[in-house]
Amino acid sequence: MLTDTGRHSFPSPAEVPALMGDFVRWLGGAPATPETAFIAHRRLVDIHPFNDGNGRTAWLLMNLVLIRGFYPPVAVRPQDHPAYLKTLQDAQAGQSDAGFNRLLYQRLDATFDEYLGAERETLSAPARCRT
Repeated sequence: MLTDTGRHSFPSPAEVPALMGDFVRWLGGAPATPETAFIAHRRLVDIHPFNDGNGRTAWLLMNLVLIRGFYPPVAVRPQDHPAYLKTLQDAQAGQSDAGFNRLLYQRLDATFDEYLGAERETLSAPARCRT
């Protein structure tokens, strides 16, 4: 929801239970894909059900959805945090969420690369003698 200044405003506390009910029903029937994970993150942040910790909770939820779909968890590095906040604010201001999704897909790809690099390193290491 946008205010007259174009800034995002969060739902009133009275609206949160119904919004969370809708959210939980949607999430319960959604596939465990990166797209679902990223949408869940955005939706939870937009509902803003807690006084504090909404972003951290949304990250945990996003990564739970990813893990359930056999994807690695995604972390936004400190240097990515300004871009994360900007793309999130842009999406909340009614602009496209493409930048937000692009950033998270880039981080997911980078995580895959890190995992594959670690696997290659492990596989190329000399075998140790077992006693």
